[in-house]
Amino acid sequence: MAGLVLLVLVALGIVLTGLPAAVVLIGVASAGAAFGVLTGVVPFALLSALPGRLVNLFENDLLQALPLYVLMGLLLDRLPVAEALYKTCLSVLPRGPAGQLVSGMGLGALLGPMNGSVGASVLGLSKVVAPRLAAHGVPEPTRAALVAVASTLGVVIPPSLVLILLGDAMMRAHTEASRLNASITRIVNTQDVFHGALLPGALLVALCALVTLITCRSGRASDTPAPAKHERIEAGIVLAVVLVLLGGVALGRLYAVEAAATGAVALFIYGLATRTLTRTVLEAVLRDTLALTGALFALLVAATFFTLVQRAYGTDRWLAGLFTGFDAPPGAVLAVALAAIAA
Repeated sequence: MAGLVLLVLVALGIVLTGLPAAVVLIGVASAGAAFGVLTGVVPFALLSALPGRLVNLFENDLLQALPLYVLMGLLLDRLPVAEALYKTCLSVLPRGPAGQLVSGMGLGALLGPMNGSVGASVLGLSKVVAPRLAAHGVPEPTRAALVAVASTLGVVIPPSLVLILLGDAMMRAHTEASRLNASITRIVNTQDVFHGALLPGALLVALCALVTLITCRSGRASDTPAPAKHERIEAGIVLAVVLVLLGGVALGRLYAVEAAATGAVALFIYGLATRTLTRTVLEAVLRDTLALTGALFALLVAATFFTLVQRAYGTDRWLAGLFTGFDAPPGAVLAVALAAIAA
């Protein structure tokens, strides 16, 4: 039960203190570890496994895609590409707040997978989408809600980094399970996770856009000027390139690291060719890339520490025993687990 108390403390700390999630996780995990060692519940030798877990975490080659995705997203924003995409999308949608919000959501869903996690997406989209909505008079609560929705969409849309890491973890876990159970002949891999997330992700994006169009019909119409012909061409080319790269990763035709690097290099060349990538812009992009990447790495380190403390308290075994003790079909058990996570 101590592990559940730690989970509640994390939730309260994030909501009530306003501190970054990484700080709250590390603080709660440190307090839980200290309490466990002092009371003799948690052996100190188990906590000494943390350095090894962190080394294994950062040895994952897929993490190389993280700064490249962030760099690609920031280049899309700092170059006139994001503005062209926003204006082009807005020009084909109904005038009014709904069109502004759907355009912002579409831009957020496009950039979200490049940020790696909900936290990183919120940081990134707050700088990319929110200012454009604010310029058109969208209220702050509505902007915050849209950034939150778009950040969540970015995580579930393949090939987000979260799905890449999830697929890698599931493949390793399934491989270990196959050694204990000879009846398992096929190993779940990252592509299975991508394929499983494609349809739900697309449906979620469509439903969010539909709800926005229905509920936000009234209000001030957008005064954004129509995009010029060259802006439409730029938006179409960039959209096609991004969709090909991300789609290639999702369908298993491209590797995540290579696709992200290709997109970043293509945008870099575009910026140099159009003379929009000045030294000032480049410095800002690199600075923000380091900040966002550092924030996500800090979150990964904090989550690794927190899960180690949870395992030290036996929370994983307690939950496994709880769910395996249900006399119900696997689908019902899965529904209960998802409902608990959602709550």
